[in-house]
Amino acid sequence: MAERKPLSKKIRFEVFKRDNFTCQYCGHKAPEYILEVDHIDPVKHKGDNDPFNLITSCFDCNRGKADRKLSDTAVLDKQRQKIEDLNIRRQQLEMLLAWKDELISNKNMEANYICNYISNKLESKFKPTESWRININSYLSKLGHDRLIEMIDDVFFKISFSMSKYGITEKTVEIFWSILRAKIIGETSTPQETKKYLHGILYNKFQYTAYRCDVETMIDRIINSPAFNENRTEIISAAKKITSVTDFLKKMNEFIAPINDRPSK
Repeated sequence: MAERKPLSKKIRFEVFKRDNFTCQYCGHKAPEYILEVDHIDPVKHKGDNDPFNLITSCFDCNRGKADRKLSDTAVLDKQRQKIEDLNIRRQQLEMLLAWKDELISNKNMEANYICNYISNKLESKFKPTESWRININSYLSKLGHDRLIEMIDDVFFKISFSMSKYGITEKTVEIFWSILRAKIIGETSTPQETKKYLHGILYNKFQYTAYRCDVETMIDRIINSPAFNENRTEIISAAKKITSVTDFLKKMNEFIAPINDRPSK
């Protein structure tokens, strides 16, 4: 008579996982039913502890089977089908990962194209950098190719006079990215993101500790006002140009004030 070797907890757990904690004879599941690991080819008939010879069984099915060897191939066919299904899933996962790599590659190609487009607009005096590519990849995910190109063209139109008068310098590049960033934030950010961005602008400029209460109150007012959605980009651009906290409070108040109450220009 073959000697029964004890099954480790690890093997039992792996078999249960493979069989979805379900009796492969009757379909009973844990925890409603106590599950056991059964030998397809009984130990009495020299069946071993190889996972291919192990199957999840509930208490009743295992006792009913006793040490009789399964005469049909239903269980083996079921296990074979599971292995084939797992292999198909593995192949599909590999295909998905390859597709993801292809999408990333295409996205990088698109980002490189737009970076070169910007460089050409700057008369190739400034070559694309890794920082450019990171920014463009981020903007592409928010806006898509066509809308981003539209925004880039609009920014270059806005700074075209400065470029023709003063030439293309590092300051030109800095202004371009600053305006583009403000436009994208204005179009895509949530009110809370815009609030955080305005806080960052003011703190970096002035470290406004003494005026924190006034500034935070004003930011809350502007974010919650009807003017916010209508003039989001202009509000951000104005905040970046201010020269003092007092100036910020004044300019933001002009956006919030009713049209008839706004000072004439």
